[in-house]
Amino acid sequence: MKKYYLFIDESGDHGLVNLDPSFPVFLLCAILTSEDNYFDIRNNINAIKTEECMG
Repeated sequence: MKKYYLFIDESGDHGLVNLDPSFPVFLLCAILTSEDNYFDIRNNINAIKTEECMG
């Protein structure tokens, strides 16, 4: 059986009672990836971070 990873992140105001009129936004994003792809994605992101931080 294949293993999957689900990553979820939110941004903005999640309270629906008192909305901030200057920022009435709520965003929910997710990515679902297989375990095989996860390791490739992670390694590529780490390489980009290393390259950007090390120059």
